[in-house]
Amino acid sequence: MSTSEIDAPLNLRKDRACIDDLLWRLDLPAGTDLSRAPEALAEVGLTRRGQASNLPMWVFFSAEEHRLLVVPATGRLQLRVHYATPREDRISAARDLAERVARALASCRV
Repeated sequence: MSTSEIDAPLNLRKDRACIDDLLWRLDLPAGTDLSRAPEALAEVGLTRRGQASNLPMWVFFSAEEHRLLVVPATGRLQLRVHYATPREDRISAARDLAERVARALASCRV
């Protein structure tokens, strides 16, 4: 298995723009009701704060300052591992965050 593909939920993989294991992509499960996602993500410890840009997207932060970006219009999910995370811990940080997101989104299926 290459480092761009790891054994994790939601088809976690490096984003095309990934440098130094900091940007990751997730697949939104079919049948997910995104209107329920903010509350479900809060239940797994992700806090919604601000926006990453002027685009209509949601930004959630973990206690470790990792980010989850959600674009409701497209269903795009991107994880951004905090840059201060030691390089050798970045893949496991991405996997751990993906597992939390997967648990949250499982409760949002219709």
